[in-house]
Amino acid sequence: MFSCFLLPWPPTVNSMFGQKPGRKRYQSKKYKDWIDGALAAVRRQKVEENYTGNVAVTLRMGAPDKRKRDLDNYVKPILDLITKTDIWADDSQVTWLLVLWDSDIKNGVQIEIVEAP
Repeated sequence: MFSCFLLPWPPTVNSMFGQKPGRKRYQSKKYKDWIDGALAAVRRQKVEENYTGNVAVTLRMGAPDKRKRDLDNYVKPILDLITKTDIWADDSQVTWLLVLWDSDIKNGVQIEIVEAP
């Protein structure tokens, strides 16, 4: 099985949640809006695979501008979103992960998933 699809540029892990004093942590508006847009993108691309075993994932990141960024701060929202789509049951199935900047991708992320050996 092989899946390849595009997602809009994700929020950084640092902006996924907020917390008010004395209250529980909550999803930020920015993160909720991204989830809605990303789920719609997956539906439009008709990604229907359902991986039950371990997977290898490649994330090709195309930043929206030239600012300096920490690549690892964008992984969690992407993997969590894929779990929401039921493409896999849980991101603990990811046993191999490659994340790289790709200048051919414009303002988004290309995700490639294959069954891991």
